[in-house]
Amino acid sequence: MRIRLSLVMFVTALVFSFSVAIIDHFIHQEQAKKHYAEKITFTEETIIESLQTVDKAHSLFGCSTDRKLKDSTDYLMALYESNPNFEDWDFAQLHKELEIDIYIIDEENVIIHTSFEEDLGLDFKECCPTLHNILEERRNIGDLFIDYIDVEQATGKTKKYSYQATKDKKYIIQLSIPLEESLVFEYFSFFPTINQLKEKFTMVEEINVLNIGGLAIGQGEASFKMSPSRYDAFLETRDFFKTTEIKEKYADQELVFRYVYYEPTEEISSQDRRVLEIIYNEDELNKSLSNNTKRLLFQLLVVLVIISISIYGIQKWISRQIYFARHDNLTGLKNRRAFDEIFSKEVKKGKGLTALIIIDLDNFKLVNDRYGHLRGDGLLKLVAKTLTKTVKDPHTVFRLGGDEFAVVLIETNEDYINYIVEELKENIASTIGQEEDLAGLNIQASIGVSIAPLDGIFLETLFQKADLAMYDDKEKGKKQDEKIDSYIDYYD
Repeated sequence: MRIRLSLVMFVTALVFSFSVAIIDHFIHQEQAKKHYAEKITFTEETIIESLQTVDKAHSLFGCSTDRKLKDSTDYLMALYESNPNFEDWDFAQLHKELEIDIYIIDEENVIIHTSFEEDLGLDFKECCPTLHNILEERRNIGDLFIDYIDVEQATGKTKKYSYQATKDKKYIIQLSIPLEESLVFEYFSFFPTINQLKEKFTMVEEINVLNIGGLAIGQGEASFKMSPSRYDAFLETRDFFKTTEIKEKYADQELVFRYVYYEPTEEISSQDRRVLEIIYNEDELNKSLSNNTKRLLFQLLVVLVIISISIYGIQKWISRQIYFARHDNLTGLKNRRAFDEIFSKEVKKGKGLTALIIIDLDNFKLVNDRYGHLRGDGLLKLVAKTLTKTVKDPHTVFRLGGDEFAVVLIETNEDYINYIVEELKENIASTIGQEEDLAGLNIQASIGVSIAPLDGIFLETLFQKADLAMYDDKEKGKKQDEKIDSYIDYYD
């Protein structure tokens, strides 16, 4: 019962404490993830706000740039009408006069003449399928198109481009102006914001604003070359206007690539759609989650230790209470309650013979009357010690009350019963005989025995027969050397 009770208490306390600790762990895990997500959201919203500011600034203050592109386009269109042979054009001189870069795109969307030699021969169909389709559309329309912010293929510099097809649709005249030199771009740029965010949040590796073709605006050759899976995520965001995230290993580091669609302001052309790329690591998050896990394990260990110590203390207290409930306070022998439990249990086993030996001290009352109860208690302790020395495990000695004791021999035989009874008689007599103050009181032990199943199997019956045999021994005043056979009731 003690073990069961302790086990139930231990499991109950363990389940409750572990449940609380684990729930607390998951709460902290979710809070860490939420806090991390809030940083990314803040980064996203800050960049979008910066882009919106730049859009509005260029819409309000970028008119001079647009006018310059339009005037230059008109000039070149008139020049083409007068001299459609580009071989005769001095592009270097035109660039110097107009302070603008000039590109001539043929019907295959290849740059065949330009003042910017690095882009000569650029095939949009091969390098930029999206822009190739846009050029085809603009060629058919024939109007002047001025884009907002775009990327120069060769250098990655931020420029503003215009496009207009010639009247015969054979060519597109493309012009570009560097925006880095623009005062508007200088005072209204999203790059300082990007740098500030990267400094503020260590998990942010890179922030890119991608044009419709997936090139990073103003970043030159992007630090992170776009892989096929990243490009697919970019296209999914660009074409379906939804946020996309993928995880990818780059330079032995697991990174998260987040793509967010940026809706241009009403003043900006739909061809200027952009996608925000936020590249970040999860080192800080993983460290936080790892620390939370270590914290949980430490909590569980502490809880386990505390519960174990507490249960041990409670078990010791319960054991003490159970011990006192089943043992005699004076002699330390098992009491009548323990006797009933143990004897019934052994009889039910039905293995061999189970002997019940009842022992009573004759004239014990004289000791209490003459010397007091303390002397009587001392005698009872001596007798109990003698019984314990005489009867060894697995057999058991009990104090049933007063000066009455009992011995239960389990899985035994008649020869051993006779032997133990003789030993008990002799040892008790020897112990009492050594007490000089008890000489003349004729203190001796009367013994009665019953045997299961020979005398029955019910405790009441066996106890009654052993009791009768003991009183018969007491009344007849048998001597210590008489054999036990004379007072054991045999089963007929």
